[in-house]
Amino acid sequence: MKLNIGENIRKFRKNMNLTQEQLAERLGASVQSVSRWESGGGYPDMELLPELARVFDVSVDMLLGCREGNGESDVDELRKKLYAALYRETPSTKKIAALLRQLRMEYPQNAAQYASMLRNIPPSYWDDPAEILRELRLCYHVCVQHGDKNNAHLLVRTLARYEDEPGFRKLAVEWCGVELAEPLCRITLRMDRAQAQGDLEKYIKLRQEKIGKDLCAFMHEWEMQQLPYRHDGVYVCDDLPSEVMVHALEISERKLQMLHTFRGTCASAKYPLSGDGAEDVWVPIEVNIGMRYAAQLSVMGQGERALTLLEEIAGLTEQCCAFDGIDPERDMSIDSQGCLDVPVRSPILPDLRGYKAHAFLDFVNYYINSETDRCGSIVGSVSVGNILRRLTGKKTVPTDTFRAQWLDTIRDHPRYKAVVERIEACRDQLIGEKENNI
Repeated sequence: MKLNIGENIRKFRKNMNLTQEQLAERLGASVQSVSRWESGGGYPDMELLPELARVFDVSVDMLLGCREGNGESDVDELRKKLYAALYRETPSTKKIAALLRQLRMEYPQNAAQYASMLRNIPPSYWDDPAEILRELRLCYHVCVQHGDKNNAHLLVRTLARYEDEPGFRKLAVEWCGVELAEPLCRITLRMDRAQAQGDLEKYIKLRQEKIGKDLCAFMHEWEMQQLPYRHDGVYVCDDLPSEVMVHALEISERKLQMLHTFRGTCASAKYPLSGDGAEDVWVPIEVNIGMRYAAQLSVMGQGERALTLLEEIAGLTEQCCAFDGIDPERDMSIDSQGCLDVPVRSPILPDLRGYKAHAFLDFVNYYINSETDRCGSIVGSVSVGNILRRLTGKKTVPTDTFRAQWLDTIRDHPRYKAVVERIEACRDQLIGEKENNI
């Protein structure tokens, strides 16, 4: 029988998240010896085998690779034992930890899937949650090592319930990365954590933040709202059937209706976006929906309504650029000079706070915060420069799906030109303030 002890030493060492240097130190051996064992250039002395097995928490037979059996049936049997120990038997920390350890050592490819079975069991259930946490951390390490993306998010949500505060912050940053780009965001992890800790008040606030974040994600799905255009970028009204344009217009109107319902406001003839012309945390959504809505109305020959929308956008942008009374202690981005509180205005989200920060040269970012995380969740950005480029027909960023030709029917109107002048003044104000603070 061929011994594969070298491969097993390497596998078990990595499953324990140990370096060759750390293993050598525990055994009182040299790093060169460990390297030679793992590469198949030699075997450890017989008297070292029990100590190696003890470090890896496995039997000597398993270390030597002598274990017999059917892999699939064995892992299924182990899963059944874990399920029974979790839900049918008297809670035993040592038994659960031993089963997790066996899964991790013998079936690392299944570790994340089965370790996540602990997700619905709070840490307070165990007499020694630290031992469970240790095994979950090691399972997570094995999962990352094997690149098991399909089950990793389940284990991350489980681990978030058990981690201490420093460990949780590290896990959130490591796993979530840029929050807006990840399907599993920090809010979800914090909600799981608050629920496991029995902190209902914190959970409710986080839930409100998650609802606001989900609304923002839906509102920023511009593809549903935009008008089609030919591949050369030139939009011609006659090229499209009227039902296509009507459908795009209806989507914009329904988005606005949803925002008003969510916020507890009503559209008015003068202020179709905000209801009253007042600034709140939803300004980025109002501006971006409003620009496309105005373009659609322009194409459909409803120039007066389009101009009213643009005038309200100009008014909201002017308020957006006002930064009196900022709090320099709350710096929301690398480039911002501080932030300013703005109202959330939503009966559905009574516990949230809203604020804005002047970031970059002509950007203003808006955030909602449940007061549990200093950085909060971003609602969106108002780029004054981008609004101006769309209005003037100058080249926008390559990823912009907006086409300036959509506004051609109203571009020569005096009210339109007045809007452009107001937006230009806002841009100059923002850039001037930024340069003065540099």
